[in-house]
Amino acid sequence: MRILFQGDSVTDAGRNKEDPMDLGPGYTSIAAKLLQEAFPETEFTFYNRGIGGNRTEHLVQRLQSDFLDLNPDIVTILVGVNDSWHIFDKYALVNTTHEMTEQNYRTVLEALKARNIPVIMMEPFCLPTPATEEFRMDLYGKIDVIRRLAREYAAAYIPLDGLAQAEGVAHGTLYLADDGIHPNTEGRKWLGNLVAEALKPVIAEKLENASC
Repeated sequence: MRILFQGDSVTDAGRNKEDPMDLGPGYTSIAAKLLQEAFPETEFTFYNRGIGGNRTEHLVQRLQSDFLDLNPDIVTILVGVNDSWHIFDKYALVNTTHEMTEQNYRTVLEALKARNIPVIMMEPFCLPTPATEEFRMDLYGKIDVIRRLAREYAAAYIPLDGLAQAEGVAHGTLYLADDGIHPNTEGRKWLGNLVAEALKPVIAEKLENASC
């Protein structure tokens, strides 16, 4: 069974891009380990195609090569924070509107739907820091877009921003991400567990249908 993890730097996590099978040290490797333990008789192939700095428009550009050509059985997507962050980043200054985010995301989702590939969608999260304050309000609008799309397309949805804020209340604001965005050691374990739990019932259904 082929599982594709897709997204931006949170998914990328510094993976070795010269090795197409390298998952990197982030949440993807943790999720993969948990899934292999949960389904010991299933042969998995895991792909990490997250790329740091990517926005939703880049996923559209990579739709053929980094989605469809891999012929995945299930896809997870975590993207969107850069759609907001880069509006205010002096090195990027790209004005991705909420409407553009929706159209980009919908293009990807429609292509996967056409191939009957289930998608686990995640909303981007952004913890409050002085550096993230200027774009957090814009991100909330894009999270709302992603939630609406999830109701239409997702096999499962992980409301990461709300869950991350709750962890911040319980353990301290930056418990999961020192800079408010990129998961630290605790954040990677937290995210890996969430992704694995969301994937388990989708994998189980796939396996059941294949045995019928």
